[in-house]
Amino acid sequence: MIVYSIQTDSIILKSDQRIMTNEIDSSLIRHIVVPFDGSGYSIRALQYAVMLAKKFNSKITLLAIQQSTILGSSFLDMEDHQTILEKKKLEKLQEKFRILENSGKKSNILIESMVLFSFYVAQAILSFSTSKKADLIVMGTRGKGSSPSYMRLGSVAIDVSQVSPRPVILIK
Repeated sequence: MIVYSIQTDSIILKSDQRIMTNEIDSSLIRHIVVPFDGSGYSIRALQYAVMLAKKFNSKITLLAIQQSTILGSSFLDMEDHQTILEKKKLEKLQEKFRILENSGKKSNILIESMVLFSFYVAQAILSFSTSKKADLIVMGTRGKGSSPSYMRLGSVAIDVSQVSPRPVILIK
């Protein structure tokens, strides 16, 4: 039987053999992906990611996934009402990203932003995180388009946290 004794800086086996320490190798978290939709949950997730980025000298990628009808009709040159609304929404999002990137510069944190168009939000987050070799995903438990308030987690948060090969931190 192994008995653990908890100290402030590590967990020690009864035989005084150190098995885990609070000292985390700063090279473990170099790139943090934060799925961002402008909701309060994603803003809090970004705040946590900034805190982690300062501690580990990491870069942050803000990732917005646009679920768009433009994808289905992109071969048409017509400017319908929905396309105009989506372009305006994209412009507002890009302006918000510029503000967040500039605030990152003031804190000496590299914040990049990316907007992807996809019908499947969770799959887009997972594919992007894998292709860019992210070390960590920090995301809100719910987004703007989440399910009813009695549900604790949104469907995207559930899908990403259950399928991701990378560590995922969910922020309330």
